[in-house]
Amino acid sequence: MNVIGLGNPGCKVASLFEKYSQYSVYYCDVDIEGENSVSIQSFNNAEEVEKAEINFEGLKELSGEETFFILAGSGKTSMASLRILETIKDRQIIVVYIRPNLALLNEEERLLERMTYGVLQEYTRSGIFKRIILVENTKIEEIIGETSLVEHFNVINKTIATTLHMLNYLMHTPHIMGNLLQPTEINRICTVGMFDIKTGKEQPFFEMGHPREKHLYYLLNNKDLTENRNILKHINTHVEELKKKCKSVSFAVVESSYEESYAYTISYTNMVQGFNYC
Repeated sequence: MNVIGLGNPGCKVASLFEKYSQYSVYYCDVDIEGENSVSIQSFNNAEEVEKAEINFEGLKELSGEETFFILAGSGKTSMASLRILETIKDRQIIVVYIRPNLALLNEEERLLERMTYGVLQEYTRSGIFKRIILVENTKIEEIIGETSLVEHFNVINKTIATTLHMLNYLMHTPHIMGNLLQPTEINRICTVGMFDIKTGKEQPFFEMGHPREKHLYYLLNNKDLTENRNILKHINTHVEELKKKCKSVSFAVVESSYEESYAYTISYTNMVQGFNYC
C-alpha cells in the first residue's frame, strides 16, 4: 500500500508508516529533498499553484494499489492537493484529512481549511476518491489525555498512524467470525475510532453526523478467544448499543498475537460533514 504525506503534518504522520514493511511512503512539501519526495515551491494563492512547476518524479514508482493521501487543510501546501491527486488519479485513493484545532488558526488559515475540508469531501462523495477518512485533533486530544507541549503532536500523529495501520491490517486479515457487511458504495465519507471492550465506550476520531453504517473490529488475544466465555455476549451487547445511534452495525473478530485485546470502529456516511447543505 502507498502512503503519501502532504505538508508538514501530513509528512510527519506518513513517516510513521516507514516501520511497517507493507507500505511505500512518499513525501510532498516545500523544498523537501530525498528519495520518494516531491518538492513544492512556496506559493500564496490558487493562481500561483496552477502556474507552479512541480516535479512529480518522486511519485513515478507509485504502484497501482490503494493509497493513503494524508494532509491537514490549514497549511498553504494543501492548495496543491488537487494537482497531486490528479497525478495519481488512477490509484484507489483514500484521503486522510486531519482537521486541526480551529481555535488555533488565524482567519486566513480558517478560510483555507474550510475550503479544503469541503472540496475533498465533495470530490469523494462524487466518486473521484475511494474514501475520505476524517480525523479531528481535538477529538484525539480527548482520547490521549494531557501531554507536554513538546510531545503533544507527536502523540496525536502516532495515534492516527497506529490506528490506521491496525484497521488496514484488520480489514485484510481473515476473520475468525463475524457478520461484516461491505460498506454501501455511496457511503464514502468516514471516520475511525477506538473501542473499549470492557466499558463498551466508542472513542471516535471525529464527531460524525448522520452515520449510515458502522464496522466494529475486534483484535482478540488467545486468552479472550479460548477462556473468556462471555466474549460473545459482550460483542452482542456492544453491537446492540451501537445500533442506537447507527442502524447498520456489523462486526468481525480477528486473532491477535498481542498481550492485550483491542477493538476499533469505522463509521461511514454519504453526508458531507460540517456544512448546512449536508
